Amino acid sequence: MKKIFAPIDWFLNHVSKPLQIFFYALIILGLVAAIPLAIKSCGAKINYEEMDAYFINENAPLHSDHYNIKVIEATMKDSISIMATKDSDTLTILDGNFVAVKICITQNDHSEKEHKLDANDFKLKDHTGTIIPLSMIMDAIDVTAPDFRVDSGDSVDSKASFDTATAIKDYTWIGKEITKEQETILTIYFKAPDDLNVHNTIMILEVDFFTGVGETRSATDIVLFSRKHPIS
Repeated sequence: MKKIFAPIDWFLNHVSKPLQIFFYALIILGLVAAIPLAIKSCGAKINYEEMDAYFINENAPLHSDHYNIKVIEATMKDSISIMATKDSDTLTILDGNFVAVKICITQNDHSEKEHKLDANDFKLKDHTGTIIPLSMIMDAIDVTAPDFRVDSGDSVDSKASFDTATAIKDYTWIGKEITKEQETILTIYFKAPDDLNVHNTIMILEVDFFTGVGETRSATDIVLFSRKHPIS
């Protein structure tokens, strides 16, 4: 055993104090760098509730837990029917490439917030600014050849970049007030680039009822994929 440590003993006895300090610093830095790798190799579990994004069929808190929002499903449509103007008696049919997102919104009992829905409350965006750990994406189901890449931090984003889209104005739900008495279920539509499909491209629904209003500013991101094990 002494023979193993003999070179180290010789080194410590024949070098200057600054070099000894440098040697110890290298050892400490090596140990610190090894800790995350050891945790990862042992299969440490991810605390999903600390992540930036939620997924389909997961109750996501909104605005300091004043509301909860859940995406029920996300599908593609080549034709949609909307009420394009307020108090209209007829529906307008639009043709194109659309993402249809069915959602459920509830207001918690303790909340005294008042809000009427508007198109600006909902935005469809690409991966930019949303951290999605690779293990979350690999847990997704109903995904055929998802178009994503892995970055150096073991998070993923989509190679498909597109401009953020605001929900299409539809007066079947615009102006509807969110209340504690009942849940609000509606389908919102987004115009999508012709070559993109929600089933194989990472798309994010951003929900924010109070953009720019002080402490209540806290948008919620929901990834439009399902997971085998949704969080409650």
